[in-house]
Amino acid sequence: MKKLIFILITSLIIFCSCDRRPLEYVSEENAAIAIKYDWQKAFSETPTGVTLIAYGSNGSTQQNTSNNTTNMPLNLEVGEWKLLSFNLSTTEFNSFTFNKLDYCDSAQVKLNNIESDTYTNGAWDKGVTYKQEPEDLAIITDTIRITEDMVYGSKNFNTTGSDTTTKTYEIKVTPKPVNTKFTIRIRVYNINSIKNSIGSISGLAGGYILTSHHASTDRATFLLQDLKTTVDSTGSTSGWLTVTLSTFGLPYGKENSNARIDTDNILTLYLQLSDNKTEKLLTYNVGSMINYAKEVTRALEPTTDVTQNLLLIINNGPELPKIDNGTSGGSGFDAEVDNW
Repeated sequence: MKKLIFILITSLIIFCSCDRRPLEYVSEENAAIAIKYDWQKAFSETPTGVTLIAYGSNGSTQQNTSNNTTNMPLNLEVGEWKLLSFNLSTTEFNSFTFNKLDYCDSAQVKLNNIESDTYTNGAWDKGVTYKQEPEDLAIITDTIRITEDMVYGSKNFNTTGSDTTTKTYEIKVTPKPVNTKFTIRIRVYNINSIKNSIGSISGLAGGYILTSHHASTDRATFLLQDLKTTVDSTGSTSGWLTVTLSTFGLPYGKENSNARIDTDNILTLYLQLSDNKTEKLLTYNVGSMINYAKEVTRALEPTTDVTQNLLLIINNGPELPKIDNGTSGGSGFDAEVDNW
C-alpha cells in the first residue's frame, strides 16, 4: 500500500513539473492573428472597407473583406504566409482592375480606358486611347511565419484538454499610398487669348505591381482636361496653364531621369483662341524634364525632402497672338493670380 501511494505522489510531481501540451494538440490547428491598421498616413479619412489576402507557403490562400478597417482577424496554419492588404474591395474601384491575385508575386492593378461616353476624341487626338486617373489606393505587404508555439500559444488549455480562451497575436501595419500626383505647368505669353485648352501626356505607367511596390512597365496616355489658367499678376497678359493628375508614376525602369530620353514622354497641348477661329496644336518632348517634387510648407516654401510626386515645368511655352475682341482686357478673359 505504501509503495502504491509513493508511485502516485511521484507521478503527480512529474505531471505538475512538466509543461506538457494536451494530447489533442496537432500542428494543423491555427494561430489567431489580428492585423491592426493605421490609415492616418495614407488617407485624410479612414476608408469604408479593407481587403486582406494571405498567401500560404503550401499554396493555400485566404481572402477576407470587411467594413472593420481597424482590425482584420486571421486564423493561419503553421508555415510562412505572405500578406497583401488594401483599402476597399476589388470591385469598388472604377478606374483600374485587379489582376493575377491568385499568386502573391504577380498581384497587380491595370488602369481602365476612358469610356467613349465620358470623352470623345477630336481631330487633334484622333485614335488616341486614354487611361483613367487611378482612385486612391494604399497597400500593405508583409511576411509572417506561424510556428507551432504560436498555434499552441493561441490556446489556453484547461486540465481536460479543451481550450477556454484564445490569445491573439497582433501585427500593426501602416498602409502605403500608391498614387503619384503629377503636376504640369506650362508658361504661356498672352494667355488671355485662350478660350479653351486641352491636352495629353504620354509615357506614364499603366499599372502597379502590388507586392513589388513599383509601377508596371506598360505605358499609358492621360487626358489633360482640367487645365487651370492663372496670370502672373493683376492685369498681366502672361501666366501659366496648370493641371494635376493622379497617376501610378513613371513606368518601372524609367523612374530616374538618366534612364529616360526626351521622347519617352510627350506633352500635347491643343488651344482654341478667343477669336473663335485660331487653333494651336503644340507638342513637347519632355521625358528628361520630369522631376520629383519637393515637399512644401504651408507657406509654399520648398523643403529638402523629395516626395514620390512628379513635377513638369515648361518655361518656354507658347507665345500666342494678342487678340482684342473689343472688351476690356482684350478678350474678356478673367483668371486668378498665380500663387505657385
